[in-house]
Amino acid sequence: MKTKLINFFLNSRLFLLLTFLATNFFFIYQRLNNTGWDFAVYVMNAKYLINEGLYFEVLRPLFSSFIISFYGFIFGFKAAEFLYIISIASLHLYSCYAFCKKFNFNLNIYYLLFLVPAYFILGVSIGTELLMLSLFQLYFAFYDSAFSGIFLAFSFLTRYNGMLYFPFILGKDIKLIFKKAIYFIIPIVLFGLYYYFKFGNPFISFLDNYALNVYFRDYYRQAFNFVHLIYILGPLVLFTLFYFIFNFKKIKGFDYVMILFLLITLYSYYSVPGKEARYLFNLLLPCVYFSYKFIANLKDIYKIFIIFFYILLFVLSFSSVIVFYDLIYKDYTKDSYLAAVNMTNDGCMVSSNAWVLMNYYGRDSKDAPRKELLDYEIDKGYRIVMFKFVGEPDYIKDKDFLKNKKILYENEKFFIFGDKNICKEKERVDRSYLYNLNRTYSLLYNQTLNDYGFLWKKN
Repeated sequence: MKTKLINFFLNSRLFLLLTFLATNFFFIYQRLNNTGWDFAVYVMNAKYLINEGLYFEVLRPLFSSFIISFYGFIFGFKAAEFLYIISIASLHLYSCYAFCKKFNFNLNIYYLLFLVPAYFILGVSIGTELLMLSLFQLYFAFYDSAFSGIFLAFSFLTRYNGMLYFPFILGKDIKLIFKKAIYFIIPIVLFGLYYYFKFGNPFISFLDNYALNVYFRDYYRQAFNFVHLIYILGPLVLFTLFYFIFNFKKIKGFDYVMILFLLITLYSYYSVPGKEARYLFNLLLPCVYFSYKFIANLKDIYKIFIIFFYILLFVLSFSSVIVFYDLIYKDYTKDSYLAAVNMTNDGCMVSSNAWVLMNYYGRDSKDAPRKELLDYEIDKGYRIVMFKFVGEPDYIKDKDFLKNKKILYENEKFFIFGDKNICKEKERVDRSYLYNLNRTYSLLYNQTLNDYGFLWKKN
């Protein structure tokens, strides 16, 4: 009985399949109950790519939206969101399989080690975390093949901080490096051509992303948050530490590659002004790798104990979300967005402090005006929807400022400002962040940001 149980957990594909299906069930349940801001952007960008939407965020890398647009074109976008999630979960399982095959790891244990709470909470809910990690894992699984360079390229096109991992393309074989570089460059050039023909600058997305998240965020610099490490890694922190403590003198070969990957990920998190736990998500790859190597040296009985611990961790996490979802994760704002969408159906352009979700739920919208430009946009005929629970911009809490404004409607959830006699026609919302910033400066101060003019194409 004991041998059969050990064999079931360590080698049974049925156990692996059941675990995989459980993760997919979790991801789908999560998506049904919540629409994240970033995920909604990737969907809107996907619609724009096939001319089914007017909203497009230039600063977002395009690979995830490209996948969603493919599914959306064939099956429709409601199905596309779930097909995307299932595809990413499947890609991760396959990347684990390929990685384990290369390094002769036990797939059941290796895959199970990923299933810490952060894997479920952040893996697909935002849209790109698990995709990027899977692409890195595929790169290392096929490291000796020239086409592996394409996985590094797609990781960069998933999140631009992927450029920091480019040194992994190097090695002793010059010809192989050159071939990998070709596979790396081709997808980036193709996506660059899209930006060139659409916006006149092949680098505009990357520059836009850097400007918003780094260059103009320097005032917002946060300290390294070690709690984020625990949140992302959970028990993997201990397993990784144990590996280094008990095997320090045995570190060799690919271990150094994973150490470098770990350090680059930590640096990537450290270097950005705003710190979010999800920026450390890629740490799962090296820490699962080292945790596996630690566990692989244990006796089977201890491996079974760890497997049971992970199953218990999964069941408790899943059950907690199911039971307490209404208190923790459920999107209580959806009804408010839908109500605002229905109340702005007069054909006029909308601006809002929840513009992404207004677009997602069916109302073409741009971002809310600054305080100094509220009257300007009202006079231009915009319907300005401000949700009180969003909290930004600050002036939605300034009763003295708002009391003389043209309010078309107000309830406990949102305001709608506007002039019912003026209507701004709908327009594409696909200008870059830098273009919009320059336009705002021009309206407010009658000057342009000439010091940064090289970063965008004026049109």
